Amino acid sequence: GFIFERPEAFVDLALAYALLNFIAAVAAGKYLEAHPAEDA
Repeated sequence: GFIFERPEAFVDLALAYALLNFIAAVAAGKYLEAHPAEDA
């Protein structure tokens, strides 16, 4: 970001963060689908 005088770094971090969130959401969905919570 501002440390390297490159605003593109923020875009790269945002994309990586969004991708990680998407993968985590899919993984959580598959886990919950395979292991349904009986108490919820």
